[in-house]
Amino acid sequence: MVEPSETPVTLQFTKMQGLGNDFVIIDERDQIIPILTPHLIQALADRRKGVGCDQVIMLSPSSNADVYMTIYNADGGQSQACGNGTRCVAAYLNQTDCLIETQAGILQAWLRPDNKIVVNMGVPQVNPEPVELHLEPLPPIIEVNMGNNHAVAFVDDVDKIDLETLGPQVQNHSHFAEVPNVEFASPLKNRKVRMRVWERGVGITPACGTGACAVAVAAMAHGFTPKGSPIEVVLDGGSLLVSWDSDGSVIQTGPAMKSFRGEFPLEL
Repeated sequence: MVEPSETPVTLQFTKMQGLGNDFVIIDERDQIIPILTPHLIQALADRRKGVGCDQVIMLSPSSNADVYMTIYNADGGQSQACGNGTRCVAAYLNQTDCLIETQAGILQAWLRPDNKIVVNMGVPQVNPEPVELHLEPLPPIIEVNMGNNHAVAFVDDVDKIDLETLGPQVQNHSHFAEVPNVEFASPLKNRKVRMRVWERGVGITPACGTGACAVAVAAMAHGFTPKGSPIEVVLDGGSLLVSWDSDGSVIQTGPAMKSFRGEFPLEL
């Protein structure tokens, strides 16, 4: 980490995206940075006046891994885990394999020769009993924890769901002790599942990596797709492959791309 010598006037960042789920990555290991207040995070995430992103990711030194990743949602709140963000950090590090420490634990990632990123997202926790929220027209939801909480609802046609209305209704339901991400999914043929997401602290996003993992796990655990791997989860921004290995770990594979680098001016 760079030792503070003077007040920074700009913040250097790298903009990256995975299936349209986009991130402002700030590397505190090679620059002086101010405290990332909710106001500053919201300013960075603003798509009209700032850089624009779903999440801001800060990279810090780690004594247990190659880097420590702190994830902030666009509203300024923190998230414990992010699958697309983890792949983007792995692509940013540009190593054959790496360890990324998060609030949810240490995740291992690999860079394949085709530039796809593989991440071991850890062992999920699945509620064996669906929960009835009594929200029409939704069926009971399935709760899955992938380091962050998810509420998954399987419906006949996810593209006919009013995501902007039902997403917040599920997310803010009194049943949840911790606000979840909300996924609506429809099983398709050939081991595919169509999914759309309402993400905590962000809203509608074209992709959610931990959400895709949660949907695949819920689909296999509750019989919406045959057990076995991998499952192709088809999101608005593209597809992710999700495997649920025999040791219980969930393995996610997908793209991550650098958009641009820049500097963001700071108020003095």
